[in-house]
Amino acid sequence: MTSGDFPRITELPELLIADSWIWERFESSIYSENFWIGLAPNNNRWLVKMRGSFYAYRERTFASLAQRLGLSCQSSVYLKLPQECLPRKGMEDTEDWQLAIWLLPEHGSQECSDHCPIEELYRNINAPAQDFVAALQASSVKNAVDWARGELLAYLCGANESSDRLFTPDHQFVLIDNEQIFSVPPGNILEAPCLEAPNNGLSQAGLKVALDLCSDFSALADDEIEEITRLPSHYTVDERWAIKPLIYEGRRAANEFLGLFG
Repeated sequence: MTSGDFPRITELPELLIADSWIWERFESSIYSENFWIGLAPNNNRWLVKMRGSFYAYRERTFASLAQRLGLSCQSSVYLKLPQECLPRKGMEDTEDWQLAIWLLPEHGSQECSDHCPIEELYRNINAPAQDFVAALQASSVKNAVDWARGELLAYLCGANESSDRLFTPDHQFVLIDNEQIFSVPPGNILEAPCLEAPNNGLSQAGLKVALDLCSDFSALADDEIEEITRLPSHYTVDERWAIKPLIYEGRRAANEFLGLFG
């Protein structure tokens, strides 16, 4: 694989057991001190946030849904973390059940040329009178339009906040940090900032992207949603509210949007 390629969720095991991993802290001032990097025996590196089973379920379910709909979104697997593993030492109240996220390399400006397409993308989306979605579509950054698609999907899935974003060294856009999805019922997709045109009207490029996304979401069969929300055997979620009904509500909201504009 190249630096920007990564396995999709369907290519990974459902569950890993971290009984022989090597651990180090994830060194970054912008992340929680409880974030760890685990090195598995096959040399795969995983980010573990130590936020427990419910956040794991939300993040993994959204990533599975997003990838099923064709979005570039980080991959993850459910994780059994034995008590003796380093991240749990001194944290007796933590759960056995966590999430392991495929650790992606991140683009750095010092690694790139003066003609970096990511820098160009930011200039274009911040230019006066620039249609945000049209700028994404014109960019040479791979999957750049998924910035808007991820924002729209977050509205359909009742997010407290949208996913974050990561750019890989070979200029690929990836959605990350999805644990705030599935917090509330679906929002009004027309309120998404990416659908606003420079003249405060409705972006036609954004509307087309929204209609395509809603069409794909509304076409999800019940058995696909069952697969997206399925948990490995014995993996127990300390669930605060049900996630699966929110996906069905999101599918209904996508159908309603198509009824308005489709």
